[in-house]
This record gives sequence, structure tokens and C-alpha cells, in this order.
Amino acid sequence: MIKKRLLHFLILSIVMLVSFKIAQARSLSMHFVDEEDHITIARYTNRGYKLYQDIQSNHQPIVYFTSAKLQRLLDPENIFMLIRRHRQGMFVYGLIWSLLIVWRFKITGLIFVLFFEFLKYYLFGNLWLMESFAVYPAVYLFGVMLETWINKIILRKIELIFLGFCSFLVIFNLVPLWPWLALVWLILLIKLKKRLKWLGLGLLSGIIILFTS
Repeated sequence: MIKKRLLHFLILSIVMLVSFKIAQARSLSMHFVDEEDHITIARYTNRGYKLYQDIQSNHQPIVYFTSAKLQRLLDPENIFMLIRRHRQGMFVYGLIWSLLIVWRFKITGLIFVLFFEFLKYYLFGNLWLMESFAVYPAVYLFGVMLETWINKIILRKIELIFLGFCSFLVIFNLVPLWPWLALVWLILLIKLKKRLKWLGLGLLSGIIILFTS
């Protein structure tokens, strides 16, 4: 068991090292799509403008607030470093989630990472986009939902809270995913019954963090 875990993380390490080299090579590519909107508006929020009051947008707030935090923390010295730091930040975000997914789902998670980690560069998954933030927690939610439905596993409270936080990351990045998320919650409700309150706690925690940070 331990040897298999070590092998999984060794393979993951190699994948992420190769991915990092690709990420660095593409960190100044100009495929901005919505990314320029997210970075620019975040810069204005750092100057005191209020999102959805002084600045209008139909996008969800996480991409703006996280970009604003990153810009305050790293204070890039020019436009090139501003772009590069965001691309690097997205790589670190993906790395953390990849580690978590491989740890949680073992070989199945590793297979997902092997495919997605290189495919994402053709799907703009390395950019500071709502989709880039939502895909990993959505995969985690879907994986746990399938395990609960098929294998009838019993989830611990801490993971239920984390699933609620994953739901927060999904819905506060991509509102159009709400029918899919509602279906996931319905299946979990059928399986978990009264324990669904822990999911709600995780969702509420994310909302509180967002609006108090």
C-alpha cells in the first residue's frame, strides 16, 4: 500500500515537473480571453473601487478577489511579471489540487491528472479563469459522489465539510454549473440523509471567508 502511494506520487512529481516547464514556457503567452478582465478589475479593486458597484461584471467574484490578493502580495513590477505571476499562481493551485486528488482517489486520480495536466494548456486551463478554478473541486465532488453511490462508503465529517467548500468553489466561479451541482447534492442527500448539514457548513464557511477577506 505504501509502495503504491509512493509510486503514485513519484509519477505525479515527474508529471508536474514537465508541466511546470510547459507552464513557464507559456507564462507570457497572449491568449488572454477573460483573463485580462479578471486581472484588470482586480487591480482596480485594490485601488478602492467596489466590485459590482463601481465596476460592473457578470463574472463571479473569486477570480477577482484572488487576483487582487496575489497582486498585493507579490506586487509585480511590470505587466510581464503581472501575467507570469498569475500563470504561476494557477500552476500552484493546480499542483495542490492534483496532490489532493491523487491522495484521495489513488490510481484513478493519477489517471485524471495525467490526462488533464497536459490537456489544460490547449483548453486555457493554465490561465486565471473561472473554469480553471472550478474544474478541480468539481472533479473531487464528482469522484466522491460516485464512490458514495457505487461503493456506499461512509464519509467523515471533515470530508463532508470539505465537499461543501468544494461546492462553494464551483458555484462562486461558474454559476451555470448549478444544475449539475444540485444533482450531486441530491444524490448525496439520498445517500447521506441527515448528514447533509456538514456540507452546508462547508459551503457557508467558504461564503464567510469570501465576504470577510
